[in-house]
Amino acid sequence: MAAVPGLWVAEASWVTHAAGVGRQLAAMLLETGGPAVDPVRLAPGRFDHWSDHKVHETALGHDRGIYDAH
Repeated sequence: MAAVPGLWVAEASWVTHAAGVGRQLAAMLLETGGPAVDPVRLAPGRFDHWSDHKVHETALGHDRGIYDAH
């Protein structure tokens, strides 16, 4: 994914984490501090090298780990 100067994205957050994600994003945008977060670690392109199969299997594994009754 190519970088777009000035574009900030917050996605794939659980509703239970939405307020914290919003607070962190606002702190980063306004440069008011908050917890240190490495933007490179959060870059969407960090998964570009993954195959579609790996993305699917990883996401499905997380979903099953949360929702499958044991």
